[in-house]
Amino acid sequence: MPGELLKPRSGTLPLKFIIIGGSIAGLAAGYALRMGGHYVEILEQSDGTERCFGGIRAPPNMTRILNDWGLRPLLDKVGVKCTEYDFFDGETGEPLGLVRMHEQMMADLMADFLFMQHGDLRRILFDAALRAGVEFKYSMKVTKVDPDAVAVHLEDGQVRSADVIVGADGHESIVRKSFMNPDYEEGIQDKHLALIMVIPGEVMEAHDDLKPLLTTQWTLWLGDNFFVHGSSIHSKQGYNINAFVPRKGQLANCQETWRTRCRVDELDIDMDQFEPRLRKMFLLAKEVIPTAHTIRQPFDNYVSDSSGIVLVGEAAHPMMPNSSHNASMAIEDAATLGRLFSRIRHHDQIPRIMAAYEELRQPRCAATIEYEWRKRVFFTLPRGEAQMARNAGLREAMKRESDDWDEIDEDYLQWKYERELELFAHNALEIVDDWWTKWGALVNRSSILNGSTHSGHPPPVEISVLQNGRIH
Repeated sequence: MPGELLKPRSGTLPLKFIIIGGSIAGLAAGYALRMGGHYVEILEQSDGTERCFGGIRAPPNMTRILNDWGLRPLLDKVGVKCTEYDFFDGETGEPLGLVRMHEQMMADLMADFLFMQHGDLRRILFDAALRAGVEFKYSMKVTKVDPDAVAVHLEDGQVRSADVIVGADGHESIVRKSFMNPDYEEGIQDKHLALIMVIPGEVMEAHDDLKPLLTTQWTLWLGDNFFVHGSSIHSKQGYNINAFVPRKGQLANCQETWRTRCRVDELDIDMDQFEPRLRKMFLLAKEVIPTAHTIRQPFDNYVSDSSGIVLVGEAAHPMMPNSSHNASMAIEDAATLGRLFSRIRHHDQIPRIMAAYEELRQPRCAATIEYEWRKRVFFTLPRGEAQMARNAGLREAMKRESDDWDEIDEDYLQWKYERELELFAHNALEIVDDWWTKWGALVNRSSILNGSTHSGHPPPVEISVLQNGRIH
């Protein structure tokens, strides 16, 4: 039940999983698989002390899973609940529109939309995984992954094997490169660069025009080919700013990683284009993380041909930085993988379970990536008729917004919330349960017919026989 950490499931065939990568995707996968009754080892190339100071958004489709895992009390301590989106003209500061997260709507979703610091969520998942019995090994640099042997080669000469290897090693995944066609890595450079900045809460409070931003709303500034959004994080002790700005000058040299850090004044950003509050916040930020992005076609495969390797998080579906669903897709991946493998009874079920994971996750992630991309394009429209039409639509929508959920026009509700609600309402755990209800018996019978049991001995013939081509 929510608020209580789960106990590892019994009755499952225990497998050994090696997870490469110890960030959010790897930690979540490790916890989910351990709670499914498996032995889990996480290999992380860093010493474990590195942290990203930026913020993330945890939409309802993500917090619902974390609540189910018993982590809600911890989320409540560090998360800031989103109650409203406020849109402004990024050049003038003029209000353009708003979206209220109505209590009834959120009650129907049975989960909150939270703003969190990346480091806070990582700590929560690490502590949960550690208590569950996940083993952590740091300063482990992987040099090669062998899909056929299901083995990991380390820089120090060690070779570690497992039943399944999970690649949770991000955009530049070495695990992915071990089995995927190199052509998949090709793409085009995003013409925008993503920036991450955090301003301490006390600094924001010292400025009368910035202090009101330290509330529960998500503030979005839409400008001429740029987009900035900000929110409180870490129990309102900090203000997280994410920006998309044109990639030019020194910005053109940035890489697809959040490990690069620099001062704002080192970047070629035209501050004069920003409304006063934005300009002030950019100048107040002491440090910025600039991140590039390669736009790739969605990967068709998350699983190796040998069925010994599976990808989760950005390794499986590299997303545009600073999107609303970067973390949520990783958590959904982990929940799906853990739930499926919690039902395994025979070793030869691994390929079918892997296929089910890919079947359930690939379309969902590809559709979410496309949605986030289209939203970014909409928010960064250059000056012109399209931008004017967008702003006019936002203003009209603001006039029709109501404090009373029951008074909202149904056509307006569908126009404004439908796609977002589809994403928010997705229940990854329930979808796995539905899949297993439909196909689980067939998966189990196939293993029995193949002669597999927990012990490896042939099963009694009376368990399942074929008569007239049908299983009885």
